[in-house]
Amino acid sequence: GWDAEIGFKVPYTEKCGEVRVFGGYYSWDSELVGGDDLDGFKARLEIRPMPAVTFDAEYYEDEDVFDTNYYAGVRVRVPFNIGSALAGENPFAGAEDAFKWGAQRTFESRMGEMVIRDTYIHTEQGIERPLPVDECENGYEPPPYDNGYETAR
Repeated sequence: GWDAEIGFKVPYTEKCGEVRVFGGYYSWDSELVGGDDLDGFKARLEIRPMPAVTFDAEYYEDEDVFDTNYYAGVRVRVPFNIGSALAGENPFAGAEDAFKWGAQRTFESRMGEMVIRDTYIHTEQGIERPLPVDECENGYEPPPYDNGYETAR
């Protein structure tokens, strides 16, 4: 399957920090007979009141993706320089700038920004081998087991 997203910075929100809106679509196809295909639209809002703090919320159209339609979270990124620590200097120098309300980030600082990825792995279970033709013709019934999906007969 696949997952795509596009977004933009909302203009005239500098007093609140950076506000970004994203929209996307996801489509994960089942390879099993009778398996569940997951697809739908999604939307995400990201508010960064200061460079080191990000609030985000996301909505998914299909509740089966994560057993809910939405999630919300907060991320805190504290600047740390290992080179300064090895040189005996303060590795957190300049960290106070990252916690200033409404401070705008430079384009250069955004180049190292974390990519938001799906944190879940979607899996399915099913029959590992096709049934032989003679077993299907003679009314073969596969052994019962609960794998969460219907099996083809």
